[in-house]
This record gives sequence, C-alpha cells and structure tokens, in this order.
Amino acid sequence: MVYSIGLGISGVNNFILVSIIAALLTLIPYVGNIVGLTMAMAFGYLTSGEMGVLIGVIIIFTVAQFSESYILQPYVVGDKVDLHPFFVVLGVVVGGALWGVVGMILAIPVLAIITNIFLHSPPLKPYGFLLSKEDSQ
Repeated sequence: MVYSIGLGISGVNNFILVSIIAALLTLIPYVGNIVGLTMAMAFGYLTSGEMGVLIGVIIIFTVAQFSESYILQPYVVGDKVDLHPFFVVLGVVVGGALWGVVGMILAIPVLAIITNIFLHSPPLKPYGFLLSKEDSQ
C-alpha cells in the first residue's frame, strides 16, 4: 500500500501493478528489493522521462524499507518469539557483525532460546525478563 501511494504521487504510470510486483519481490531477501526498485525506476523514467520521478521512487522505497526493517519487523518478530523489539534489532546487527548473513538469520532463534533458558533458570530470571516482552512472570 505504501508503494502504491508513493508511486502514484511520484507520477509512475501503472503504479498499482508496479507496486504489487515490487511488494511481491520484497519476499526474496536482499535481491528482491533491488529488483523492485530498479523495475519501478525503469517504469517511472521510461513512461515520464523526468528525473523527479526517479527521486520520488528512491525516496518512497527508502522510507518503505526503513519503516519495514526497523519499525514493523522487530515488533512482529518480537511478538512471535516473545522478544523486545530493541533486542531483535540488536541481535540481528550483532549476528551480522559476527557471522554475516548466517548470523543475521540465526540471531533471533538463538536469542529466543537464550531468553527461554534465562526465564526458566531462577538465578538468570532477571536477564530473561529484560530480554522478553512479558509484563509479569
């Protein structure tokens, strides 16, 4: 929806079709976002011929990816595995720094396992409470 509104305001013709394809391509990690952005920029520039459309497309994709990656995804993932969104983001960043892409993929499950171990171990329960989203034990 964000893509379609933004691409429509930017002046891309067939913005609904382009936004649906770009949104479906975001399901492919890393490459899908780049292909979707390239496709939207090509459609926008070829149909209008204006540089303003390209700038609008870049701004829309940047805002959409930022809000999805740093606002929506930590809350959704954090709710499913009972982790605080801050620690989801922190875990992915640290996992990526330590082990690259594999570390980013494994960071959330490992952090969820560590949180469960902490919550079920009496001496470590305060640390588990810190990592989890639970209000009370």
